[in-house]
Amino acid sequence: MKIGIFTFHRASNYGAVLQAYALQEYLSSQGYETCVVDYVPPVMGKLFCSMKVKGIYSKLKRLAVNIIYLPHILLRIKRRNLFRRFADTYLNLSRKILSDNDILDFDLFIIGSDQVWNVIFTGGVDRYYWGDFSTKKGAKKISYAASASENMNETFGSSSNIELLNNFDAISVREEELQSLLLERMQDKRIEKVLDPTLMAGREYFDNIKSKGFEVAKNYILVYQVIMSQNKAIQKFVADIAKRNDWEIIELPSSINFSKMLFRPNKYMQWASPIDFVTLFRNAKFVVTTSFHGTAFSLLYNVPFYVISISKSVDSRAADLLSQLGLSRRLIKLPQEEIDYDIDWESVNSKLDKLRLDSRKFLNDSISK
Repeated sequence: MKIGIFTFHRASNYGAVLQAYALQEYLSSQGYETCVVDYVPPVMGKLFCSMKVKGIYSKLKRLAVNIIYLPHILLRIKRRNLFRRFADTYLNLSRKILSDNDILDFDLFIIGSDQVWNVIFTGGVDRYYWGDFSTKKGAKKISYAASASENMNETFGSSSNIELLNNFDAISVREEELQSLLLERMQDKRIEKVLDPTLMAGREYFDNIKSKGFEVAKNYILVYQVIMSQNKAIQKFVADIAKRNDWEIIELPSSINFSKMLFRPNKYMQWASPIDFVTLFRNAKFVVTTSFHGTAFSLLYNVPFYVISISKSVDSRAADLLSQLGLSRRLIKLPQEEIDYDIDWESVNSKLDKLRLDSRKFLNDSISK
């Protein structure tokens, strides 16, 4: 059986590419011929395109802006190439998808994980992520750990969007809030809640990829932010933990911050590849993050952590996962005076193993039916 995965594998985002890798590797280990469908939503494909301008004044203004932002643009290109190399090396990519005719050789499609139903990310409803495409006769479509944005009520308030979900032979989502919403609006459908592919696959799939020649401090606290918010409060919080334990501070950014890279080159891991990302989490003494996948990799490698509460969308995704594992207290608001280094990893891993088995069962059963 040949399986095609539709997801955000070309995003310059650690969680996006690593969850794609995890799902691919798990399916391959089950004996399936697995490809990541090399489809890029048009809105994402335009990310690096130049703006068209008219008139000599506008063109001169654009030239001036480009000169000012040239260092930033070059950094973005360099960083994008890190993710492109990972995708080209570690993902089994299909040929570029230009039309439905390019995917007629697949027997089954898995849409997800990640925020494939986030209409903000995709510039509206992208039909491929909603299963609205032609296949060869008998090919099935499954959503695995699909997620949406915080305005999911608006997205799924549309009857036409709900109707699109009938394209799927089996539906699973990543968050309880989305599961509840869909169960309410699709009462004849079974909607399962499953783990993100990184957690469903497990750490053994990531231990196969290791950084070469990548050296950092022996003892460090890792800071990974997706949304740059509450910077001063987070900086103070992290510095306090580092000082108490005589640890180095390593910052892992999710996006370009040219000024920080200039002033903190030894601690600011601007050029960490997705493999380096895994290495940094694997070897950290402690993690402070604002990211769902930062939370996931802390859990995978049993690294004590705190998730800083910054926004409803990030908080809800992390809170849902943490509550299932009895770790709700790890989601905090700053300031936080007491630092708790102890986590009952035996209990957490036991609960995670149960969720992992359930998630794998959904996936395996949905494929084999």
